[in-house]
Amino acid sequence: MIGTGTQADPYIVSTWADFKTAIAASGAYVSLDPDASSKVIDLNGSDTNPVTDRLDFNCASLEGNGWRIRNLYFSSTADHLLNSDTGCNHEIKNLHFDNLVCNNGAKSLLCMPKSTMTACSFTGVKYIATGCYPIAYGTSSYSCTVKSCTFAMQQLGSGILYGLATRCDFTDCNFFLDAAIAVESGRRMNAFSYCTLADCLMRGSVAFSTTGSGASVYITDGNKPMKNSFIGVDFTNTSDYTISLYPGSATAATCVVSDLIGSGISYYNGTNVYWVTEEQGKSAAYLNSIGFPVTEV
Repeated sequence: MIGTGTQADPYIVSTWADFKTAIAASGAYVSLDPDASSKVIDLNGSDTNPVTDRLDFNCASLEGNGWRIRNLYFSSTADHLLNSDTGCNHEIKNLHFDNLVCNNGAKSLLCMPKSTMTACSFTGVKYIATGCYPIAYGTSSYSCTVKSCTFAMQQLGSGILYGLATRCDFTDCNFFLDAAIAVESGRRMNAFSYCTLADCLMRGSVAFSTTGSGASVYITDGNKPMKNSFIGVDFTNTSDYTISLYPGSATAATCVVSDLIGSGISYYNGTNVYWVTEEQGKSAAYLNSIGFPVTEV
């Protein structure tokens, strides 16, 4: 590791050990080597290098420069993979995680209050936990801001109990989901709780289940804006009880593909929310006619 960690002279890192040390330094500026011939840190998977401690992002800024961290196996009971303090505003850019496994009760990928994450990705994620918000977890005082990021994840095991994310603001993000959500009888589940969803695309499949009647799922809870988002998720119901699906309210046009709503799921309108067919969702002219801003599909 070279550099002094200042904005003018950031730490330059290229190894896993130096990466963990540099990002934990409070207030530091960190850059993954922009001139490296190979921008990959390969942890070789769970058999050789399990990670049992969370990654503490206490640095002020991390420039990932397109580096990829691959084959990370995170096994830490009741903790978050990426965690930041609230001592300063943190910025994380251009960093990618591929083939990431979170096991042994991990709570979420991100617990990054007072942080902004831009142009990062989490792909090939396998998440094995239930009592969690697998994407992001903020606090009542500080949300996490996520811009132009991708989350491609498969949730394994029994259904998620709490939701996908809480107290995080997503803008221009892509979600590719393969998840199961378990809702208790008479209980309301907010998939994105206290979260902004703006200009986001959500694809994949979500399987609902419930142990009794009266269960409901809200895509957002209406506490923060949802706008200009397209939700083409295949929702299925694996239980014997009907589950109510609500999109929440939107401040501008948001579309949900109705053809993908399976039997045993009752769905309801929300303000500025349009239920579109698959054919309508593929027509830029139609989407523009209802106020959804696209130039091509």
